[in-house]
Amino acid sequence: MMKQQALELARQTFKPEFMKRIDEYIVFQPLDLTELTKILEFQMRRVKNLLEQKKIKLEYTKEAVDLLAQLGFAKQWGKAGEESDSGDSEGDILKKFEGRVHRGRHYSSRC
Repeated sequence: MMKQQALELARQTFKPEFMKRIDEYIVFQPLDLTELTKILEFQMRRVKNLLEQKKIKLEYTKEAVDLLAQLGFAKQWGKAGEESDSGDSEGDILKKFEGRVHRGRHYSSRC
């Protein structure tokens, strides 16, 4: 049903010449809070492992992950153009911490 609606909207929006060039249409369902939380947990483990390689210890609670997921979930529907870190390289992730965290230190969340 949703795929048909998307296809019809595309036909109304784009010229037939463009539509003929599209081989397949894939419709993605929006993420729910549970799915977003799982993604965030994966990303947090990734950042923790990257920091451990730099001798920086990061600890966080399930509550902190849940809170971040809720905040991200609200922004997902409320603002256009929010940045996503999911595609950042390891170097990009570590640059975000530059000057804020230091080797040999221990950081933990408090929620």
